[in-house]
Amino acid sequence: MQKSRITGLRRGSNTTIALAGCACLVNILAGQVARAADPSTLETVDVIARRHYVATETTAATKSDIPLIETPQAISVVTQDEIQLLQITNLEEATRYTAGIVSGSYGPDTRFDWLTLRGFTPTLYLDGLQLPTAAIQEAQSRLDTYALEEIEILKGPSSSLYGAVPPGGLVSMVSKRPTEKFFAEINVLGGNYSRYQGSFDTGGPIGDGTVLFRLTGLVKDSDTQVDFAKERKQMLAAAVTWKPFTGATFTLISHYQHDKDNTAIQYLPSQGTLTGNPNGRISTRLYISDPGYDNYARRTFDIGYDFDYRINSALAVHQNVKYTRLDVSYNTIYGQGLQPDLRTLNRFTYLVESTPYTAGMDTHLEYKADTGPIGHEILAGIDYLRSFDNSALGFGAGPSLDLYAPVYGVPIANPPISSQNIIHQDQTGAYVQEHAKLGGWVLTASGRKDWVTTDNLDNIAGVRSSQSASAFSHRIGLNYLFESGFAPYASYAKSFQPVFGNAFDGSHFKPTIGSSYEAGVKFQPQGVRALITADVFHIVQDEALTPDTAVGHTGFSVQTGQITSKGLELEATARLNDNLSLNGTYTFMNARTTRANDGTTGNRVLLVPEHQASVLADYSLLAGPLHGLGFGAGVRYVGDVYGDPTNAVNTQGFTLVDALVHYDVPNWRVAINTNNLFDKVYLTSCYSLDSCTYGARRAVMASVQRRW
Repeated sequence: MQKSRITGLRRGSNTTIALAGCACLVNILAGQVARAADPSTLETVDVIARRHYVATETTAATKSDIPLIETPQAISVVTQDEIQLLQITNLEEATRYTAGIVSGSYGPDTRFDWLTLRGFTPTLYLDGLQLPTAAIQEAQSRLDTYALEEIEILKGPSSSLYGAVPPGGLVSMVSKRPTEKFFAEINVLGGNYSRYQGSFDTGGPIGDGTVLFRLTGLVKDSDTQVDFAKERKQMLAAAVTWKPFTGATFTLISHYQHDKDNTAIQYLPSQGTLTGNPNGRISTRLYISDPGYDNYARRTFDIGYDFDYRINSALAVHQNVKYTRLDVSYNTIYGQGLQPDLRTLNRFTYLVESTPYTAGMDTHLEYKADTGPIGHEILAGIDYLRSFDNSALGFGAGPSLDLYAPVYGVPIANPPISSQNIIHQDQTGAYVQEHAKLGGWVLTASGRKDWVTTDNLDNIAGVRSSQSASAFSHRIGLNYLFESGFAPYASYAKSFQPVFGNAFDGSHFKPTIGSSYEAGVKFQPQGVRALITADVFHIVQDEALTPDTAVGHTGFSVQTGQITSKGLELEATARLNDNLSLNGTYTFMNARTTRANDGTTGNRVLLVPEHQASVLADYSLLAGPLHGLGFGAGVRYVGDVYGDPTNAVNTQGFTLVDALVHYDVPNWRVAINTNNLFDKVYLTSCYSLDSCTYGARRAVMASVQRRW
């Protein structure tokens, strides 16, 4: 079996570039700190720079407004400034310049986000509550990032506050909220692949200021790099804040989004993509489904509220509630291997109907007090999540297709429903957290008890089953804050995830258990808007499912598997002055199956490269005849990956270059963003010799923004 591998020299060269970039950034920061300390070097400039490019606080990691520098956990925050600068539209794009996370593993997918965080698939949260997670991958949430204020990536176990989440971490999105001052903006965007997009965002006070509003909308219509594959979207988000009395704030948040696409992701045979084919290379534009049959439609609706009441300087109560529902209808045709002529593709039809929803509530008290020299910030709460998933799946034989002379429009019938599961799950959790400070020392400790009940109805077989599980999760971390801005930290945390199903003897599976050691240092220099983080981690997940190899037990699993992920992450985000912003990351990750019954022990976890690196810079001219002109560039490197658990097929790493240019005049911005500037053709992964995916080709976007 032929494999395509990246050479050690290329890997080392990209790693060296990334480390050199991080070192250069540290040197620049040192110079900026020195100049900031000298008043004679300060100049008055006309600021058009993004003031909030660098986040300093996080609400997701501790469910309270604790500075990032005091949090004993690696956290990345993608702010609205960065979202606008890079014209980001989804989570895959938002995490391209983030350490520890792998995105876009199956190419330019118009349906949902493929993310891997520290070797595990992260859970998605919106405004502090979990989004629907269906049993079928295609029935997942994907919110347009124009509706978001920021995106917080929590790395490592977070079950001590959130309950059932994987040990790699979670991604928490924050909706746009009403503003104290009136503003409005209109954006028009066009690009290659016949992309057209319009959006607006407005907010401000109503009347005497006790009521605030925010209204955000977007319409998008675009082709893709794949023939016949389209992306169409309509989104409307509304929020209203009411301040009924001193210290109290009630914010109602709602969001509606309709996605109607044709499948852009194409699973292609390795002959003609990864390896040679006597008929030639398979085009990146090839569409292996059928435009008259293929359809992906998803409606997303959520509504909820946040309530905050500051009773006094010591005591506050917070409650957030959210209901989110998806309606997904999907039918397509996938490839199933080449015929002996190496040009005729066998195909099968695929159908999904799914209506998952979640309804959740989280209520907690926050108490601040001092006991002598020790300051305490205590959090105690209880949350409840009700999840529902009704998903049907169908497979059927489809017509073959000539990859080099495709003919579309042949009659295609929907396949019969082969499985339908109706799943109800209830999760209740009680948690407490202590954040204590003594001089430069900061201790953060949290613990949580969860009770989870799952009920499953197999609607085809007419069989109902249920099971319950409980787990205790905790985290303890210690920081020390130096006056220079350095903050070393160390932490230990545990997580859990319920596993539904039975072993051969009928016993229920236990939850998987994750444990993590993490140590690092954060640096937030005085006088410069910057945050630099370096960390090492070691995660072990036990009770993972692995095939039951006993005689007569074919098709069953046992919980003797183990996955271990360990590595190094470097990340820097800086707004060095009103001219220049920089991002730099490097990730080394060794994620492997360390115990299994199917011969995969020692193999690398699929879709996780050992090395990743990125550098992004943006510079604006604030004086002279070209005042208002800005430009930037980014370089992204992703190392080689395996797409299957057996590590049979290896795809080599790739390096991509992005570029941007923008011009600001009062109330206006004109910008051109280009991803994959040199239009590199590459593969993201192959999860078998019959299923390889091309990466995103060059995308050019020109936009005009008007603000009031």
